[in-house]
Amino acid sequence: MMLLAACAGAPAATTEETSEPATTETVATSESAAEPLRVVSLKGPTTFGVATMKNIDLTVTALPEEAVAKLTKGEADIAFLPANLAAVLNSKSHDLEALAINNYNVLYLVSNEVEDVKDAQTIYSVGKGATPEALLSIYLKEHGLDSEVVYVNEPAEALARIQEDKATALLPEPFVTVAKTKVPELQVLEDMGTALGAKDVPVITGIVVAKSEFAEANGARIDAFLTALEENVAHMNANPDETASAVEALGIVPAKIAAKAIPALNLKIVTGKEMEDELTKYYEALFAENPKLVGGEVPASAFYRK
Repeated sequence: MMLLAACAGAPAATTEETSEPATTETVATSESAAEPLRVVSLKGPTTFGVATMKNIDLTVTALPEEAVAKLTKGEADIAFLPANLAAVLNSKSHDLEALAINNYNVLYLVSNEVEDVKDAQTIYSVGKGATPEALLSIYLKEHGLDSEVVYVNEPAEALARIQEDKATALLPEPFVTVAKTKVPELQVLEDMGTALGAKDVPVITGIVVAKSEFAEANGARIDAFLTALEENVAHMNANPDETASAVEALGIVPAKIAAKAIPALNLKIVTGKEMEDELTKYYEALFAENPKLVGGEVPASAFYRK
């Protein structure tokens, strides 16, 4: 299943990875004679928003490094990437342009042992050395909690603890929805997006990027794509069952799980100044916890499409 938010460099990617065997699938969705934009996305929540888009040539991969390679080699025009991974890449070359935020929080604290996080002595979590660790650290400090955090390699390990011993864990969607089918009494104690948002730290899972040169030379095509993407995401949020079938066809999760998970994926398209303001706050929070998570620097204003 998916985790969400990835980090390039030393830490492993953690919010768009899957514990399933890595696969890549290309789906031609063009309905016109015009050459479609080549889009690469990761096998997780970020792909939900483009699963039913038309007039794009969509490649879905489980590997963040493969998505990066396609973008940097010019084999993809647009990439849907974990927000922090995009910052890391930009820090190396400063030749990326952030087009939009497409995916906010997907991380939730869940439990079948306590009714309040403050009563949890131990929290199992994915994402050691990556964004979930940073966000959980911020959350615990902001709430004055000293719970022990035990990191696991994948959500299934945390679920095993929940099933065997009763436990509290930080898990990403759509795995939270999967876990609830196996442990009906599992409760969501905290939405990390809501909790940290109250502290002026937006939790942003995924963004849409392009090479700066391509974006500058294809402004009208980019604008049209972003408009279509916003409409598509709005339609998905209003019609989860319809999108769920397309998500299943891409091999991400079964339609039944996808439909239930969509409301908790916080898919929303944000562009322009609002995008820059939101991402800057997020990057500054990650930088304060672990500068490596954003490539050692907070992206400058030039990173954002105006």
